[in-house]
Amino acid sequence: MIPEPVLASLRRHGLLSLPRASSEALLLSQMRIGLFGGAADLPMTPTDLSHQGALPSDVPAAVICADRDSVTVALVTRTVNGVQVTERESFPTPGLEYPAPWEDFVYLAAELAEPIVRQAACLGFCYALPGTPEGRDIIAGSPDDLRIDGAAGQKVCTALTAELASRDLPLLPCAALNDAAAALLAGTLLHPGQDRYFGLAWDRDLRLCLAAPRVAIPKLTGPGSDRGFVLVDTGLGGFTGVPLSDADLILDRDAADAGRNLLRKTASLPALGEVARFILLKGVEDGLFSFECGRGLLALTSLPFRAVDELLQGQGGQLAALCPVPEDRAVAEALCRAVCDRAVELTAAALTAAGRLTGAKDSVCITAAGGWTDTILLPLLRDALPERTIDVPEDAALLGAAVAAWYSLT
Repeated sequence: MIPEPVLASLRRHGLLSLPRASSEALLLSQMRIGLFGGAADLPMTPTDLSHQGALPSDVPAAVICADRDSVTVALVTRTVNGVQVTERESFPTPGLEYPAPWEDFVYLAAELAEPIVRQAACLGFCYALPGTPEGRDIIAGSPDDLRIDGAAGQKVCTALTAELASRDLPLLPCAALNDAAAALLAGTLLHPGQDRYFGLAWDRDLRLCLAAPRVAIPKLTGPGSDRGFVLVDTGLGGFTGVPLSDADLILDRDAADAGRNLLRKTASLPALGEVARFILLKGVEDGLFSFECGRGLLALTSLPFRAVDELLQGQGGQLAALCPVPEDRAVAEALCRAVCDRAVELTAAALTAAGRLTGAKDSVCITAAGGWTDTILLPLLRDALPERTIDVPEDAALLGAAVAAWYSLT
């Protein structure tokens, strides 16, 4: 039971949980508009990737996964004994510790992949950084906190295959996809026979991928447009139908894209930390904390989501140290939990809307990837969607990239 003063503060600053039904209806309408080619928050970008058809056995795929922390390569093979991941190597992502040009990023990916490319029949690249799907490739965007100069506008597969060709390596069929699409394809590999699949990646952004019949997407025309399923990137982080709290208004006001990408600004992991910080500061203004605790909270200049998660999971950490008195800690937990509850409700609404859009029945597999899978957000989302299976497979990005690579052979 949340104490009335805390409820009053949340109500005053606009951070009570949202009615999921209204959020779901708005998300569903935006998804439909996007699929039909209209102007919408959710562009619903179709790819040339599918999740149907027989996968080859004993055909090694070279896979690369690039995220904010590292570039990882591996050789993935589907055998009668299951899927084998071998020859794994990793290196820190260029631009994380020091500024680096795009060419260094591509060079590193090719350098790591070169030994396994010689053993593979196809190549898959999971690009878990900002980018826009285009066919079986991804057009890179500008990474938020990586210093990779010249990344924006580059085609991932095109750049990589050109670098590999310069090394006299065989030209392999290549497919690039983001981490949400990779999660979906990993689900099809690990849980065959489900009615519908969704891939959810939640970290510095929220990405949701679904599979829709080509015939249901009027903006897809031409030969073959009436056959099979196609993977669609929803562009979920761009959703703007989020009632903003006072904390959100502070963060949005100073952003270069003010008024846009509101779901990303309210629910991505970095945003959750900062929204929680401002809501805690509003709690100090409303007299919810003791003087000593309030003074410590006012001194915060930033707050990582890790600190919020540690508090809510009873693991101590930064916020627990600032709130040593049980009464203060209970208030901080209630305020931080409200921030997380809103993000989970929005995500659950998006997944339910995607299910309605695709006509999902009871047999639905949601495969997850990203930094959220070991946080409080995962059990909260499972509680919000008790009827759905949410799987968090190890190596989801690598497995999904392998599936995309195998499909590129057809």
